[in-house]
Amino acid sequence: MYRAKRSTLNSRAQVDLIGQFKFLYSTNSWSGIQVITANMETVGKFEMALALSKHELFSAIYKHYYIEK
Repeated sequence: MYRAKRSTLNSRAQVDLIGQFKFLYSTNSWSGIQVITANMETVGKFEMALALSKHELFSAIYKHYYIEK
């Protein structure tokens, strides 16, 4: 949950978008920009997921893909 607070930054260019996420029942963690694309048929494709991963973003894969894909 995000909560607004007073900023000490002088410019929007100083903002760091990368966040840390610790998984609840695992020792694994994830670091990246917390933006995810929709799992719609026209957006949540493997091509989109690969393109976004280059920028530390991720995509919800469309639910009707088969495991073979």
